[in-house]
Amino acid sequence: MSGEGAGGLVCGFGDLEAGLGALAWNLDGGGAVLLRDGTASATAADISGDGEIRVKLAGEDPIEATLSADRDPAPLSNPPVDSPRSSAPQAIARLFGGSLTCRGHLTRWEESPLEGAGTFRYLAVERDQGSVLIATAWGEPGLEGHGQERISAWTIEAGGSVQEFEEALLSTQYDRQQNPTRAGLELWPGDDAPPTRVAASLIGGAEAGGTWAGILRCSGDGIEGLGSYLLWRA
Repeated sequence: MSGEGAGGLVCGFGDLEAGLGALAWNLDGGGAVLLRDGTASATAADISGDGEIRVKLAGEDPIEATLSADRDPAPLSNPPVDSPRSSAPQAIARLFGGSLTCRGHLTRWEESPLEGAGTFRYLAVERDQGSVLIATAWGEPGLEGHGQERISAWTIEAGGSVQEFEEALLSTQYDRQQNPTRAGLELWPGDDAPPTRVAASLIGGAEAGGTWAGILRCSGDGIEGLGSYLLWRA
């Protein structure tokens, strides 16, 4: 990958009814997690392109997906690290014997968001009318839990506009291996507007290249669909 976003990229796509979900990244050597028929597995990912993004997921039944947005990724203000740009593209996943048009998300960084971090989290959640909710959390080395991590969240509309949340709170439950099983987001837009709350439970997750990633079932205010959770620890 070259050009804008060369410092880091996370993207995903999926359809809850079809039982398909994927999250791919080029951070820290890269990797991907593929959810199919309720089972999640780690796999290698080949990510290419600067505008339209093409993702190839390896395996016995390889999947190729094209993520295409009508507009350039929108800049996200006040991030915890670097200056990411994000979009809510349409994805076309080419499967064995056919294809699937579904929702997607794509976030790029000009510099690696892992620089100087002890932990880094990235969440993407489907919203209504083609929009996507993006949240990132960045923690210094040595922090216990994510109560002190710097968290930011935004809604990226299908048309390209961005709504930043004034305050974002993230909670996570873990299994015995310290991998996420449930997550909750409470997002405050400011101006006395009511918060957006999201509850997410894990469908399946796996570790790829030292990074854990999972596909979630999400519900909340205007939300009913798939979510993605990436967790990197130094």
